[in-house]
Amino acid sequence: MLQRLLPAAQSLTLTQFRSNPRAVTLSQLEQMVAKLSFSQSAASCRIESFAEPIVALREAEKHVADDGLLCVAGSVFLAAELLPAYRVASDCR
Repeated sequence: MLQRLLPAAQSLTLTQFRSNPRAVTLSQLEQMVAKLSFSQSAASCRIESFAEPIVALREAEKHVADDGLLCVAGSVFLAAELLPAYRVASDCR
């Protein structure tokens, strides 16, 4: 999935799902990203990592233009964990 999304991304914010022992760790995810062969369009992609998912979400939101798109991908469990916080933040704007 990452190989398909990365060429269109201007930034990439990595985090980990913390409530499942089978989840990929942040360190493992960083290693996977480092091994990918980035296309020329993805070479300038800003990459950040945050251990706490809610912090990752807040930081990612800072880099989304008014007409931009924030894509939370990789785990439906992670997306489900973040959805309530995202809805609250959206309601406050």
